[in-house]
Formats: sequence, C-alpha cells, structure tokens
Amino acid sequence: MAKIKLSVVCVAYNHAKFIRQTLDGFVMQKTNFAFEVIIHDDASTDGTADIIREYAEKYPEIIKPILQTENQYSQGKPVTQNFIWPRINSQYVAVCDGDDYWTDENKLQKQVDFLDDHPDYMLCFHPVNVFYENGQKQQHIWPKHTKDISFKRLMRTNFIPNCAVVYRWANMFTEKFPKKIYPGDWFVHLKHAKDGKIGFIPDVMANYRRHEAGISFADTQSRDALHKQWGIQELNFYLAVEKQIAPNPSEYHTFVCQRAREFLGVYIQADMYDQAIEIIKICPDMLSYEINMQNKKIKKYKQLIKYITITTGIICAILTIGMII
Repeated sequence: MAKIKLSVVCVAYNHAKFIRQTLDGFVMQKTNFAFEVIIHDDASTDGTADIIREYAEKYPEIIKPILQTENQYSQGKPVTQNFIWPRINSQYVAVCDGDDYWTDENKLQKQVDFLDDHPDYMLCFHPVNVFYENGQKQQHIWPKHTKDISFKRLMRTNFIPNCAVVYRWANMFTEKFPKKIYPGDWFVHLKHAKDGKIGFIPDVMANYRRHEAGISFADTQSRDALHKQWGIQELNFYLAVEKQIAPNPSEYHTFVCQRAREFLGVYIQADMYDQAIEIIKICPDMLSYEINMQNKKIKKYKQLIKYITITTGIICAILTIGMII
C-alpha cells in the first residue's frame, strides 16, 4: 500500500442532505499520490452515518470513517483535535466539512503540486463559489480581492475558505490548542502562515454552502447577529492569537481591546448582560483602553481647538492689515 501523502479532514453532523456531494467530491479526485479521507460523524440522527458507511465499503482505501454513537461536541470534546488530528501521519492536509463540496477533480493535485514546487509556502488556497441553500441571496465568489494575501492581513481578517485550503502539515500543535474559540479554522490558518508563505491558485474549485444549520449562518443576517451568538468565543480566539501567534503581542492587544469593545456593545444593546460581564472578565484591559482612547480624543480635540484659534487669529490679523492699507 502506498504511503499516504495527503489527509482530508471532514467533520459531519446531520448532513444527510449534503454528504453525498461531499463524498463524491473526494472520491472523484485524480492524483498521482495516495490520499485518505478521515471523516468524523458525531452521532448524527438523520442517516448521515449510513451514507458514510456506504462510501467506506465502496472506497475502503480512501474513506476512513470515525462514527460516534454518542455526540461528542455536546460533551465539550473538540472533535477535530481529539479524534481526527491524532490519526494524521501525512505530509499535507486538506479540509472540507460535510456540507461543502469540491467541484474540480484536479483540486488536490494542483494544490499538492504547488506546495511541492514551493517549499517555503506553508499553505495554499483558492476561491470558492458561495451559495445559499434557501436561495435568499445571490451566489458569489469568495474571496474577490487577492492582491494582499499576507500573514499581516490574515491577522486582521480571515480570507481563506476552509474547504479551499491545503496545509503543509507538520507537528504544528505541540502547544495546547485553545478551547472555546471561534472560528477554529482561522486559528489553524494563522498557525501555519506564521511559519511560511501563503499560496493562491485562482481556479474556483469548491462550493461553500450557507444554510440555517451551519455554524456561521448568523453571519448571513448581520455581523451583530454573529457576535451575539459567538462573541465570547471570538474574543477567546483573538486572545489566543495574541498569546500564541502575534509577532508583536502588545501591539495586537490594542486590536483585541477594540474587538472586545465591539462585542460588549452588541451584548449590552441586546440586554445580554451575563455575556457582557463575561466579556469584561475575559478582557478587563478593554476598560482602560477605552479611557486611553477618550484621553487621546480629548488631546486631539484640544490640539484642534488650538490650531483653529491660531489660524483664526492669523486670518483676522491679515484682514485687519488689509483694511488699514
């Protein structure tokens, strides 16, 4: 049996309506290397596990299922870290959850060829077609703008679709992976990008499905709706990035305090005071940050008043001289 060069990480839960498209996208891949799909079903109740078993029997060299009889997520156990990552022994890792799917049979080959040819790159990705299951919004390509795909920009915004990435997988997670963060995929992107370049292949090779049961569906309604649902976990994410990844943690902390203020405002406006208190507990520095910002605003205001006063005085003097002449 050939050595596995790439492992696909797939997490599924109650994806019976979608999982065949996902699995078909895996088994159609044409590669000159061996790959596997480590797919975890977290005790689905809609028949997802039966479909996975069907494909595992048909493609035993590719589909490697982990089928739970009790839901692990509800017990507070991180599925990917606990059950999938320990099984990875390959050079590269691709990701695609059970509600998304690949549309190009050469996707893996293209991305592996790129990473083989560019040893200084730690990951590469491509744009995806984002579509909405309920049809309420038009589909679109994401990301649209790829002029800046630097680590510095990735620190501020996540422009890498999870179903589009392939990592040069190493023992990246010897340090304890942070708990209760959102989004976890962004953290994994950053952990890799910290140690190498980010590659981009312009071909659209996957469909990213937005649906009401999706973990980030609130984002389709508004940013505030997303923060109401995940604000505490988002703040945990930023603090973990500051601790484990940020090249300049003190500088990044200012950005973290800004985000904490944003989440606090959303919770207060929604009368979610327990969550608001939790935000303050997690990031108490945000309060002193706000005071400092107010002091800076006052200082700038005073400087502006002084400038206006001086300028007005000069203009009045010129006008007076003009009248005398």
